[in-house]
Amino acid sequence: MHIVCYTPEPWSGGALAGERHRVSCLTGPLVALASRVATASPDLLIVRGFAAGEALIEQLEALVSLRPLAVVALVLPQADPELLLRLMQAGVREVLPSEEPATILAAVQRAEARLGRSVPTRPEQAGRCLAFMSAKGGDGGTAVAANLAAALAREPDTRVLLIDLSLPFGDADMFLCSQTQASDLADICGEMERLDGALLGQMVTQVSDTLHLIPSPGRLDKLVRIQSAQVKQLLALALREYQFVMMDMGDGIDPVRLDLLEKLEHLFLVTSLSLSSLRRSGQLLLMLDGLEFSGAKVSLVGNRVGESQDIAQADFEKAIGMALARQLPGDGAGLKESVARGTPLVTLRPKSPLARGIVDWANALLGKTTGKSSPWRLFAIK
Repeated sequence: MHIVCYTPEPWSGGALAGERHRVSCLTGPLVALASRVATASPDLLIVRGFAAGEALIEQLEALVSLRPLAVVALVLPQADPELLLRLMQAGVREVLPSEEPATILAAVQRAEARLGRSVPTRPEQAGRCLAFMSAKGGDGGTAVAANLAAALAREPDTRVLLIDLSLPFGDADMFLCSQTQASDLADICGEMERLDGALLGQMVTQVSDTLHLIPSPGRLDKLVRIQSAQVKQLLALALREYQFVMMDMGDGIDPVRLDLLEKLEHLFLVTSLSLSSLRRSGQLLLMLDGLEFSGAKVSLVGNRVGESQDIAQADFEKAIGMALARQLPGDGAGLKESVARGTPLVTLRPKSPLARGIVDWANALLGKTTGKSSPWRLFAIK
């Protein structure tokens, strides 16, 4: 169970320090309570150190509306019946008379019972790690990764993080949002010594409540500061915080991306049906084989199939020695509009053949049946 403690001054968590649950202690002003805690996604929230009043009730009410399944406990030594009623109406489940260890631990046990489960600390890798690589520049791996991430994140309670590892100068953000990103991959890696789930949640670009993005650095001086070990630590943390961690790996391999191969559940090589992409796909597959990256973890995705292709699909598959696991139609006009508006294609043009193909793919990854047999159910095992 994820326990978040929110206080106006640093607090160790007292009795929770030796507990088997994951504990995050956040410090901040009352006005930031709802926004900061909601980002941390708690199962149990313990609030202490704030004076009772309408401002506190408003913040707790706002938090409950954002995280209705979280159990909220407030440490309040003195509370009259009228205040208790207001707190209950705001969604507070527990009003604790003290922060004595026995009182706190009893509240934790009641929260476990109320949630209907006893949840230990999250496993080291709870989420699924999927990577996307273009056979060559222009084959559309970034557009595919961004829109698949957006399609997955439409499922309630499915949190998705897209990390732009197309170094240097990736552009995954262009397919998802038009907002300016405050923090990029280099900034987040620079905070690795103190990075936890709460800080990560504050630094990512929040495209929506369930879709978050870590953009690629836009400057070379920041790019050179990224270390492979930092990215591996970031990925390990992200896999505990998100159901899906998607990585846009661009169209090549460098030391940073090379070190991440062992963490991947699956790598999707996105290719157009052109002679140059055929050659590059073959080279990348040979390279991955030489790195002893399991062939069972690699799938070919044909992009813009049927759209001014140089080679027929059957001839492409015969030459490469591998069938396309998924074929996606083209939608050049839709993607141009998507970039211009900073809105995912699956949201902007949900009825386009490309958007439908990506949504079908997302449903397969989520284990949803679509009424048709699909080889992608192989990757829908939870």
